[in-house]
Amino acid sequence: MGNLRGIYKRTLVWYYIDITYDKIVFEMNGGGKLTMNDKMFGLMEKMYSEMQNGFKELRGELKEGLQRLEKGQVKLENELKEAKDILFDGYKQNYEKLEVLENKVDKLATTVERHDIELKVIKTAK
Repeated sequence: MGNLRGIYKRTLVWYYIDITYDKIVFEMNGGGKLTMNDKMFGLMEKMYSEMQNGFKELRGELKEGLQRLEKGQVKLENELKEAKDILFDGYKQNYEKLEVLENKVDKLATTVERHDIELKVIKTAK
């Protein structure tokens, strides 16, 4: 841990905190000192260590969740690509069939026009 020092202001009283390996000393601006013994310091170290372990576990769980989410996203993208390709193929088949039908209708229209002309010629000849 080493030596950590800091000055904190709380309301109108200044606190000086000196954290060393064996004790924590709170020194107030009035000259009074409070000393935290090794037992209390050990408890604080243990709590800090447990919190760090908890944060590690949380980071791990978040990382795993993100990986699962990314895998699901890739799977969904692949499924959507397949569906898009299938829909495009269906559209293409419909377009080709429509083109064939339009050609047949054009041929039939030409035939009907030719027959109309022939009928007019036959009617005028009588």
